[in-house]
Amino acid sequence: MASEPDDLYTLRTLFWLGNYQRAVTEGSGLTRLPEALRIEVKEFVYRSYIAMGQHSIVLDEIKDAPGTPVSLQAVKLLARYLSDPSATELVLMTLGEWLADPSS
Repeated sequence: MASEPDDLYTLRTLFWLGNYQRAVTEGSGLTRLPEALRIEVKEFVYRSYIAMGQHSIVLDEIKDAPGTPVSLQAVKLLARYLSDPSATELVLMTLGEWLADPSS
């Protein structure tokens, strides 16, 4: 059984153990990765910021552009929900649109 090395093992471990600051630091150092893994690194880094209560970083850095991956848009939506509980209706409406759109 051949298995490939997991380039994100340390990042995932730090995140799931709740060591969010170290996860952010680890994610910043992972630069030479394929595009799919770079997106996953960003997901974990931004989720770490959310877990530390730093929602504004996520809201500022993830752009509302057509080219932004859906996974990062979902992380931004989580940050919006947690930073502004009055935005619940907007968040639910956005999720409903995503679920109704067969192309996503």
